[in-house]
Amino acid sequence: MNEGNPNVTTPIQTILSNQTVADLRQLPGVASVVAQDYFQGGAQIRLGRLEGYSSLMGADTADLADLGLRAQQGTTQLERGTVVVGYNVPMNFYDPFLRPGQEPPPPPDLLGQTLTVKLQKWADDGTVIEKTIRLTVEGVLAESRGESDWSIYMTMPEIESHNAWIQGVRQIDRSKTGYMSILVRATDTETVLETADQITALGYQAYTPQSFIEGINGFYTILQVTNTMAMGHFGARTREIGLMKAVGATNRHVLGVFLGEAAGIGFVGGLGGVLIGWGLGEVANVFVLSYMAGQAVETGAPPPSVAVSTPLWLPLFALAFATIIWLALGSHPRSRSPT
Repeated sequence: MNEGNPNVTTPIQTILSNQTVADLRQLPGVASVVAQDYFQGGAQIRLGRLEGYSSLMGADTADLADLGLRAQQGTTQLERGTVVVGYNVPMNFYDPFLRPGQEPPPPPDLLGQTLTVKLQKWADDGTVIEKTIRLTVEGVLAESRGESDWSIYMTMPEIESHNAWIQGVRQIDRSKTGYMSILVRATDTETVLETADQITALGYQAYTPQSFIEGINGFYTILQVTNTMAMGHFGARTREIGLMKAVGATNRHVLGVFLGEAAGIGFVGGLGGVLIGWGLGEVANVFVLSYMAGQAVETGAPPPSVAVSTPLWLPLFALAFATIIWLALGSHPRSRSPT
């Protein structure tokens, strides 16, 4: 189990307000708590002839090291008017004026460059409203193989100002809208799951890399049990073969018995699957056709006659496929006695 990441991310279940941040900081075993938010509009990024795209993210910290991030170039510190970009952000830039046959330009070195960012929002009548800002890149993050690799980080006050512009308000009220997520760093990797349980007890949903890995470990535990059961089954089969040999059965007879049994199991299982699928399709037809008939009355269009249709070849293929797979399993060398 990988215990190397002490981060606990708390997605929205209830409002993640400033009071939430204060409450999380009071929990034992918590090293840092950093609220995060995303820019809620569109953003077109330019660097000379190049255009790019990325998610703009605000972090309520002066140093992205509080998020467990490291700098490959420059710094992890955030200041007004500057940004720190993720490892893969340079790969999102392209030349929109590239002609057919021309080689695409290499990813630009963004450190020290000034990006022209055109922020976009949509008015009620569908028109696009834009404003332009300029941001200097002061750092490029090392690869984390996570969300940060594709993000451009700026200070939280700046992202709040831009989102207030999107919403048409003077400032963001965190007691009503909350943050998108809060990242909690534990003081020790051994206490991450315990910290996540404390966050859940406060009424929030917590995700940790360790819980994901525990799920994988649980899957492999089930797989190991299944493998043990399969080995026991092969042992029982061997005893059956020995009994049939004792009463005079040949290898051909033994193989015929097992192949017939396997084909029967595959056919019956496939037939059950076909019937269940057909039944679910009929249920879907009832509900979907009822809804679409109501829509047709409102629009004046003729009502549809069918929503889910199953071609004849599909159940026949499913039956044949299930039977063939079980025939292949029945012919496994472990289920036959040596001559």
